Amino acid sequence: MVTWQYATHGHSLGYVLFLMATITAFLTAFYMWRLIFLAFFGKEKEENHPHENPWNMTMPLVVLAVLATVGGLLGTPWANIWGEWIHFGPAHHGDPVYWLMVLSVVLALAGISLAYHLYYKDEEKQRAKELSERYRVLYNLSYNKYYIDEAYQWFTRTVVDASARVTYWFDINVVDRIVDGTAAFARISGEGMRYFQTGRLQTYALVFFLAILVITVVLAFGSPSTAGILGGVK
Repeated sequence: MVTWQYATHGHSLGYVLFLMATITAFLTAFYMWRLIFLAFFGKEKEENHPHENPWNMTMPLVVLAVLATVGGLLGTPWANIWGEWIHFGPAHHGDPVYWLMVLSVVLALAGISLAYHLYYKDEEKQRAKELSERYRVLYNLSYNKYYIDEAYQWFTRTVVDASARVTYWFDINVVDRIVDGTAAFARISGEGMRYFQTGRLQTYALVFFLAILVITVVLAFGSPSTAGILGGVK
């Protein structure tokens, strides 16, 4: 509905989005019913060992089926419960576009019909094989999921792993050495200073006495220039 509003207001982006949404609606109906026809109406393959599912798998599917059947009615213009319950400010009710609703149903039926003729009515899937051979490029793209997995794997191995190796080397050879060097300097300087910073008054008094003794000797036997440097007068 939002896409159609953009298109009706003359937005070129709206037309593009509307076309993409139309194609997506058709393809969604097609591949979902292709899955249904192949999984539930195709020929039985003995190598797959088919069997009925247990009740603990059936009941969740029944619940989901019921909710999927009636859940879509909650957002329609005739039962817009979500619009009344979840909103910011007064609820806004859009006018129903009936032809758009009919178009979506027609697209869904067209997708279902195509899947029916290709994967149910044609038991040998001969028509589907012919189309895959005729449009080999499109078939390979869709079959390989547009190579998104391969591109993601290449990006991970080439870019992510390479950057991780560079980061690892920088961490080991630069960061760790800086940290280890700083820690070693702190340890060595601490070991040297602990002989002077003992916290004992006797040690401080001895250092103070030795310093006075050194200064006295320098002033007594040193040159006049030395006395000037020390700030004394000879």
